[in-house]
Amino acid sequence: MSKCERKVPLKAAVQLVIESLGQQTHDRALIVGLSLGGYVAMACAHDHPQEIAGLVLSGCCIDYRGPIGILSWLDSSIVTTLFSESRLSRIQEKTLRSMFSEAVVEPQLEAGFSWKVVPRVYRELASHDFSDMLRGFPCPTLIVNGENDKINRKREAALLRATKDGQLQIIKQAGHLCNLEQPEVFTQLVRTFAKRLNTTPLR
Repeated sequence: MSKCERKVPLKAAVQLVIESLGQQTHDRALIVGLSLGGYVAMACAHDHPQEIAGLVLSGCCIDYRGPIGILSWLDSSIVTTLFSESRLSRIQEKTLRSMFSEAVVEPQLEAGFSWKVVPRVYRELASHDFSDMLRGFPCPTLIVNGENDKINRKREAALLRATKDGQLQIIKQAGHLCNLEQPEVFTQLVRTFAKRLNTTPLR
């Protein structure tokens, strides 16, 4: 792990995303961030607004500052201390297989899981005001939540108010993983949103 990753993991994640964009396109990009990736997307928009044409944020409305962040950190610390990574991965695999088809589950399993970093992730989330990051982003933002993702839906209105040019879409019969539960609906929302963006080349 690099010195940068040890000290500021969110900054390291932003750097990786921006470097990847530079390798993929010379245009301003649409970033789609799911769950933890949504928080990284907001940080990218804050630090590099000139390189981003718009954001799609899904399942990332929770403000982890305060009690919810402390409880999330404490719970994840206990779980990752009591259970091995292999056991946690088996539990996750069983959960995924109960919800999704083999075609959806196998890529998730192949990518793998990193459970020991979870407490550190919650600690990092609790140290940033992501709504404030969005307030300075001038481009369009689409917030997409599953109707059954109750914990994120409680904060979606507050996150929407932080956007300069935002809209909210709710996917029926879906929860936190609405992109996997209703992939056709999610994809269509992203494509429709992308058509309205200005992707003027950077150079």
